[in-house]
Amino acid sequence: MKSITKTKRTERHGTEYWTCCFCRNIFTGFGNNPDSEDENDECCDQCNNEHVIPARLGAMFGGAS
Repeated sequence: MKSITKTKRTERHGTEYWTCCFCRNIFTGFGNNPDSEDENDECCDQCNNEHVIPARLGAMFGGAS
């Protein structure tokens, strides 16, 4: 799995903006739990689909992540 960096949250005009903890792209909305130890981390949908879900499935079924 890719390395995780600290997620940054910004609010502007009532909208929350997040920086993905993997790719560092900015996104809005709920985000996804990258399963890190810091509960404030969020990742974008693309990184969730490409990195987090395959790693979780690999761990669940004993495959490589």
